[in-house]
Amino acid sequence: MTRHSIQLKNRLVEIELEPNSADGLIRVFLPGIQYSVYNPKNEMFVASPHGEKELGQLFEGTEFQELKTKLKQFSANLKK
Repeated sequence: MTRHSIQLKNRLVEIELEPNSADGLIRVFLPGIQYSVYNPKNEMFVASPHGEKELGQLFEGTEFQELKTKLKQFSANLKK
């Protein structure tokens, strides 16, 4: 899989598409998180060992919402 980068205000986040995902799931690589996947259809994260609420606490200010917005844009650009 090809990794892509998303530049947030204070950090760079690496992402890649989940292989064989019919839903267009996006794997998000974050320090300290074993597994984090964003589902653009319902705009939610699945993360282990944390849930979305705890995942959002790893970000400062509006950075988590910025990440979700950019992931949604990334997903929309794939469909073009």
